[in-house]
Amino acid sequence: HQTVVIASGRIIRVGGVAEVLVPAGATVIDGRGKFLLPGLADMHVHLSTPAELPMFVGHGVLTVRDLNGSPQTLGWRAATASGAILGPRLFVSGPMLADSVPWKNKVTPRTAQEAATAVRAQQAEGYDQIKIYDGITSEVFRTAIQTARELAMPSSGHIPPSVGFGAVLESGM
Repeated sequence: HQTVVIASGRIIRVGGVAEVLVPAGATVIDGRGKFLLPGLADMHVHLSTPAELPMFVGHGVLTVRDLNGSPQTLGWRAATASGAILGPRLFVSGPMLADSVPWKNKVTPRTAQEAATAVRAQQAEGYDQIKIYDGITSEVFRTAIQTARELAMPSSGHIPPSVGFGAVLESGM
């Protein structure tokens, strides 16, 4: 027995039927016997084609975090944001920071300076966050995380064996 008022695609009021008035001229959808859910979020995907994007929306997933982004993925983010293509809101990490792994879409910093440069480049290119993967040294890890923090970029990823679980927790990744 709730009323949900939406204006310009956003929920602006929720409350009991007796407390929330339906604005004059509003389109009314009778939801009796149905469920109203918030948009779901998938926090770990690897997108490969824009054809995937409408499927997320069709299943109620309205936010997606792609954790191995590319310039192409940034284009899809812009296209979904503008409405040019149907898809969820995209948060895109840059290519993973990794070494000695089979992924082709990666950056392989081997020194602290290379790590800082890679993170700054990803921020300048418009990525939302960095992703750490396996094979990097603890020095590269620490510098990448610190540089991301300085740039207010979130970081996420795997636990490099050179770093260990405790250090990853301490880093705030």
